[in-house]
Amino acid sequence: MKSLLKKQIWIYIAILFGGIGLGWLFFGSNHNDVASTHSQEDVKDQVYTCSMHPQIRSNEPGNCPLCGMELIPVGTSNEENGSPMAVYMSETAMELANVKTQKVSAGAPEKNLQLTGKIEVDERKVRTQSIHFPGRIEELFVNFTGEEIFKGQLLANVYSPELVTAQEEFMEAIQIKEENPEIYEAAKKKLLNWKLSVQEIQKLEQSKNIKETFPIYADVGGYVLEKNIQLGDYVQKGSSMFLVADLSTVWVMFDVFEKDLEWVHQEDKISFTVSSIPDKQFGGKISYIDPVFDPNTRAAKARVEFKNPSGVLKPKQFVAGILETKISNDKTNNLVVPKSAVMWTGKRSVVYVQISDKQKGHFKMREVTLGPSLGDFYIIEKGISEGDIIAVSGAFNIDAAAQLEGKSSMMNPEGGPAMTGHNHGQQKMDSKEVNHQHKMNSGKSFRSNSTKEFAEQLGTLVSNYMNIKNALIDGDVELTKTASNHFESFLAEIDMTQLDKNTHKNWMKHQSKFKEISNEIIKTSSMENARISFSKLSNQLIDVLKEFNPKFKTEQAIFIQHCPMALDSGAYWLSFNEQIENPYFGQKMLKCGSSTRFKF
Repeated sequence: MKSLLKKQIWIYIAILFGGIGLGWLFFGSNHNDVASTHSQEDVKDQVYTCSMHPQIRSNEPGNCPLCGMELIPVGTSNEENGSPMAVYMSETAMELANVKTQKVSAGAPEKNLQLTGKIEVDERKVRTQSIHFPGRIEELFVNFTGEEIFKGQLLANVYSPELVTAQEEFMEAIQIKEENPEIYEAAKKKLLNWKLSVQEIQKLEQSKNIKETFPIYADVGGYVLEKNIQLGDYVQKGSSMFLVADLSTVWVMFDVFEKDLEWVHQEDKISFTVSSIPDKQFGGKISYIDPVFDPNTRAAKARVEFKNPSGVLKPKQFVAGILETKISNDKTNNLVVPKSAVMWTGKRSVVYVQISDKQKGHFKMREVTLGPSLGDFYIIEKGISEGDIIAVSGAFNIDAAAQLEGKSSMMNPEGGPAMTGHNHGQQKMDSKEVNHQHKMNSGKSFRSNSTKEFAEQLGTLVSNYMNIKNALIDGDVELTKTASNHFESFLAEIDMTQLDKNTHKNWMKHQSKFKEISNEIIKTSSMENARISFSKLSNQLIDVLKEFNPKFKTEQAIFIQHCPMALDSGAYWLSFNEQIENPYFGQKMLKCGSSTRFKF
């Protein structure tokens, strides 16, 4: 009986474990298969795209077939946790797109301001060397400009009939010196007034020999800036022989443009270099800021007084200075963000703000008002607050994701259908698309009244602009500066007298802006900075063409061309040819861009 009971227990145990085994076999294995299937489906459902070409879609990571950039995962919206117009990027997508964030902080902004200028003569140490009696230059011992002279040095010998007569009078006065001392003193004083020394007069009185030529000695020492006489010249009393400057102290005169004026104050320290001594750095304090702007350069002069006893600095030398300064306003706490965080689209500037600390990867576009530039940073005057978290790199990739999802983006603030992407070849842009994309550059469009002559001058100005563009395509910074110089020179020659009062006023605003931008190009030594300034010049010229209708000598078409990859946030330019030649990348990406004909 006991044996039978034990046998039944072992049977039940075997059945129990057998059931568990079968259950695992059928259900556990199936569960793993399902999980594995889900995982594979998740991977399979992940879509990758190119930030530059959103039309490219792939189920696998890799490189874009158009531009070679690494594909990034497409983010998915999460409207339950974020704003309906926010864009969501997963951690993987953010890593691949190099998206980095940073909290916005406030502080007293400082800036390293780069200034250029020239060495000038200290005006307080300029003297005129005059001749003290009339006559003819018989011998001249200073023969060229730039020669150094010393006080008391013999400069010239002069034949003077008047001085011969004065000596004869003095000889006669000597003979009646005892009877009429007044006449003697008057004759002697006359010689002294003609700058004969007491020793010379005493020698004349003792020798009784009348001299026909007299020496001219230097009253001051320094370098000859101007030479106003030649050998054999007849000169009058008081005539200028030389303009002489003492260069033991010189003025370093820096150009300060209007946009930078608020950063520059008296007593600010500035360091500077000259190209002839590249390894040596000089320094000083700003002692004076000119209250009047130069009408040609639209810049004020900031003066540094520099002691120059060794004469190492020469007048007219170019200098490059760096001024470490703080902004001169009443705000002690300004919001400062890296330039890489800001996408600039002409008159609009935007950043991408993370919705909250808890919603990482959720970004929403925010329009901001830019303040002064701080080198690699901007002051933000309006649009974000202290403590906001913003994307400081990869903002363009976030914007591409926003465009894909039809959310608010740089080119489409209101949101809408996903954009079809960017063309690196010769695809034409629809004219409505161009007008929409460029409306931030043009402002309110209206026509100014101008004459045929003025329109022809404007056509020539456009041709000068094209020379700058072509130099940038070649990547030649010196040629770019030369072309900008020609642009500015022709700009100054444009005849504005034919314009009516309102049109003249409008043109003057454009002209001032043109001068400011072309000066930036002329003064730069960096191709990158030249291209940034060229973008501003292009936007300004497009605005002018919308307002004024240029006239060319032949029927000339103009095309607006655009590349969203240029300068991080996209840039425009003008061309006479429909074929793309990109001035922002040159030979690196010559055909990158899209083109549409400009309609006047």
